[in-house]
Amino acid sequence: MDENGPTRAQEAWVQSQIQEGINASMQPLQVQIAELHRLLQAASTPLPPVPLVEAIATPPPAPAPDPASIPLRTRPLPSPPKFSGKRNEYPTWQRQMRDKLSLDAHLYPTVREQWYLIGSCLDAAPRKVTETFYEAGGYDGDYNPAKFMEYLDSVYHDPNVAVRAAAALRTLRQREDQSFAYFLPQFEQTLAQAGGGAWADSAKITFLEGALNTQLRRQLVSVQMPLEYKAWSLRAQEVSSRLEGLTKNQRYRAEQSERRPRARDDEGDVPMSGMNKLGEGRSRDNADTKRRLKSETRRCYNCQEVGHLAARCRQPRVPRAARTRRGRERSEDEEEKSRGGSEEDDSSSEKE
Repeated sequence: MDENGPTRAQEAWVQSQIQEGINASMQPLQVQIAELHRLLQAASTPLPPVPLVEAIATPPPAPAPDPASIPLRTRPLPSPPKFSGKRNEYPTWQRQMRDKLSLDAHLYPTVREQWYLIGSCLDAAPRKVTETFYEAGGYDGDYNPAKFMEYLDSVYHDPNVAVRAAAALRTLRQREDQSFAYFLPQFEQTLAQAGGGAWADSAKITFLEGALNTQLRRQLVSVQMPLEYKAWSLRAQEVSSRLEGLTKNQRYRAEQSERRPRARDDEGDVPMSGMNKLGEGRSRDNADTKRRLKSETRRCYNCQEVGHLAARCRQPRVPRAARTRRGRERSEDEEEKSRGGSEEDDSSSEKE
């Protein structure tokens, strides 16, 4: 009993020391586990949404400028060119003149100044026509520029211009050799004169497509065309420019092929293609005949005979001095023969 008592006490003390060491070593781990548990709970809690971009206050619209605060021009706008008296030029001149009177009204504040401005933009012919009206200051003598413009409208405005332009628009056609870039301004002018500016795009496209030449219209068949008039005309102009470039390239190649020198035969002639056998035989016979006639006119200087050369002469070689004397004698004989023949012809003609 006495021996076991101290042993048990020692074991109990050892166990307690071990337990204290374990508890001391586990305490930091328990603290870390508790901290991790707290962080996990915090991460699982949904956070309130945070805006990525802060709202920017929209600035108030800028106030419209007061017309009275805009400084007025001190220099007048360019005056329209003088009206020549041609009716087809009057609509353009009339619009420019009215814009001039409206925009430069502060520079011409009185009616007399505006009256003078209109008269100064007239050429010699319309000035003679309106001379009486101009000097009298109008029918009422008040020099009203609006009445002056109305008077010019009554004299030079053509009321049938729209009717004629519409008729011309129906018959207007692009020439086969005319570029679309040159034809389009002509079509646009006729369309404007006919009052087609306010027409629907489909109507404008119909008139323009009907006015195109056959070659361009065929090329547009396979092209997806827009439904708007402006885009339609731009697409047609693009196709036309490509077609014109292709035509110019083909024409250039044809000209280059024509300029190439043709092959020639032994006689220096250009061979004709497409000839039949009869034609070939005739051409060969003609060449042989020419060659034979040419050989027959050659004279041998050894024997003075016609039809061969001295290299092929069968006669014995004659010294040069003898050849010269023989040739001189032969030429004298030929002259006498020709002279005698001419004398006989003269005598026979006298007898007759």
